[in-house]
Amino acid sequence: RSAARAGQANRTDGSNGYAIVPDLDRNRRKGGFFREQRQKQRQRKIGCMRSADTIFALSSGAPPAAIAIIRISGTEAFAAVEHMAGELPLPRNASLRTLRDPESRETLDDALVLLFPGPNSATGENLAELHLHGGRAVVRAVERTLGAIPGLRQAEAGEFTRRAFAHG
Repeated sequence: RSAARAGQANRTDGSNGYAIVPDLDRNRRKGGFFREQRQKQRQRKIGCMRSADTIFALSSGAPPAAIAIIRISGTEAFAAVEHMAGELPLPRNASLRTLRDPESRETLDDALVLLFPGPNSATGENLAELHLHGGRAVVRAVERTLGAIPGLRQAEAGEFTRRAFAHG
């Protein structure tokens, strides 16, 4: 048989022309290197957010709009809503509440309030939704009031999705 037919080229360096490639299929079957790398990347991404914080963000379109939806997720979500709206509605039942600034008792808006207890929520944590009127002033006032409550902060871009992913 000739060398070309056997798959070997005539090379001066003595190699057969094939590169040494790790067995990727074997690594995938066992979970191996690639799965470990993906898990490490996920842990780094999830670890950079402060998961102990309760977060809030506008989840509907930018104002002005007919309705604006603000989501609050975390351990203090229900306490924050109770702080602003008074009595909490039953879970998964929309209820009309008057939102007030806790310090000045100024009325911010009349809103529909919904509660979704974790782990059966979009993020796997306690989740509250405030369905407000969508004017710029109303949305800004509610966000400012939420930001003033200790333990609450504005969510970073994609943080609701990261929390949902982290909680399965």
